Formats: sequence, C-alpha cells, structure tokens
Amino acid sequence: MVHSKSAPVDFQFLADVAKQSGAPTHMIEAVKQANTASQVGDMMYEAGHLSFFHLLCDYCCQHALREVNGGLTVETTLYTLKGQCLGKAVRSDGANEVNRDWC
Repeated sequence: MVHSKSAPVDFQFLADVAKQSGAPTHMIEAVKQANTASQVGDMMYEAGHLSFFHLLCDYCCQHALREVNGGLTVETTLYTLKGQCLGKAVRSDGANEVNRDWC
C-alpha cells in the first residue's frame, strides 16, 4: 500500500532508514513529512540513496525471521511498478551477516 494515504506508514522508521543510508538532514526531515511511502521511495531514488532500499529489504528479512521464529532463509526484493529492481537482501536465521546483492 505504498500509494495510499490511508495505509499505516511509520515515517519515523523510514526516516531512520534514510539516515542509515546516508541521507542528509533536510531529506530525513522531508521523509518524516511525506504523505505516502511511495513519495519517500521517489525521494530516495531521485537523490541516489539506493542503499535505502537495500536496508529496507534487510529490515523486512529480519522481521520475517522473527515472525516465523527462524529456521529458514528469507529474501526480500523491491521493484518499481515498471519492474526495475531497487533493492535486495537475503538473511538466514542466526546469521549476523546479510547478503545485500545489488540489483
């Protein structure tokens, strides 16, 4: 639901991911004020902060592993509506390392 204004989006979380990806302060503040997750993605893509998407994928993998109590390998990949790969992460249960294959 990245385009919906009514879908719950944690913009503080997205701002934290933006900060981790090296986004400047003004962009982090813009993320907090965004209307949709899609708007955040557009901002990060246009600014060239592609590591944002890889970090986001890694957080998805971590969350999925917690939800299933581990025991498997999880891969998350983000694509644009036109099929362009934005980010990817693969994480195995108990592994401290993440495989962030760049698209």
